[in-house]
Amino acid sequence: MNFNFDYITSDLITTNSNHFKYNRFESIYDSMYTICSYMYKKAVRLKDTNQKFRIKAIQSHLFYIKDQSLSFNEKYLKLYFNDKPVKVLKIERKVS
Repeated sequence: MNFNFDYITSDLITTNSNHFKYNRFESIYDSMYTICSYMYKKAVRLKDTNQKFRIKAIQSHLFYIKDQSLSFNEKYLKLYFNDKPVKVLKIERKVS
């Protein structure tokens, strides 16, 4: 089992549409977590300790990435969908 977490996170960050970053990642996370849960149950049934540890590590990586995407998404929501008016401190007019 080899998941490329760097590819997932870089794809998440370089997407142009900020509003859909977390929504798209959430579906990837749910799918991968479901697969890991199924494989963990199978490893428990087969009493494969190494496989259990590998799957738990993958699940913790997934949780960390989901947490990062949540905070990333919240920052962008605050930037782009802030209800407060933007306060302009200084305006300079450039004459060419």
